[in-house]
Amino acid sequence: MNRLLFTVLLLLGLLLMTVRAGAQIDNEKLFRVGAEVSLGPSLISYPTEGYESEQQYHFGLSFGFVSDFLISDNVYITTGFDFKKLKLDYSMPHFQEFTDSVTTLKSSYTGTLTRSASIGYFEIPVSLKYFAFNKDKFHLSLQLGFELGFNYSAKANDSFEYIDENGKYCLVDSYDVKIQNEVAGVKASVFAGVGFEYEINKSLALFSSFLINVGTTNILSGTNTAYPTYLNKAYPYSLEFLVGVLL
Repeated sequence: MNRLLFTVLLLLGLLLMTVRAGAQIDNEKLFRVGAEVSLGPSLISYPTEGYESEQQYHFGLSFGFVSDFLISDNVYITTGFDFKKLKLDYSMPHFQEFTDSVTTLKSSYTGTLTRSASIGYFEIPVSLKYFAFNKDKFHLSLQLGFELGFNYSAKANDSFEYIDENGKYCLVDSYDVKIQNEVAGVKASVFAGVGFEYEINKSLALFSSFLINVGTTNILSGTNTAYPTYLNKAYPYSLEFLVGVLL
């Protein structure tokens, strides 16, 4: 899968460098600014042994601002920022210690932790946008770039199940925890796709894009509490459909 994604990104990169536009965009601006909303499915991969997910797919929504800087005929550098939340649902081996509220005696168990988490990111994408085809007010673009995300929140709802010393099944159900110390502070990804733009007038344009976003860094941190040699790992992949307006 990684080889296929690398090949797709490489081909799109070559297209961005070699395809010639049919016509230059009329009234190209040196600088444009706008707002966008993104919606699409995401997939979280958990490569560590013992980490499982019954719901790997989630639909996500993000919003933010975008700006284009003209660097050549039909070529823009696009950047901006957006706010995004990733949903994670997975289970993993877990070691937990309990203290009796009456006797203050401590006991510890190894079992399975089931987690539903929400992780928030402030993201800064940077990409090269090439308008490969222009017809009147319609424009088709190719886009290739990378993105950095900075974590600003990480919350989870956990449940822990285990077998006690008497062979009894026990469940500690639904308790909220903050997991910022178990999440990487920065994540990185690469993306590529196509976009469409329609000029309403000289100062206003509507656009939409379809992007493939591939996470290149682990978004979790630390090691497993039951098996310290196991690293906490998760990698996000997503398809994003963006709509917005440029001024």
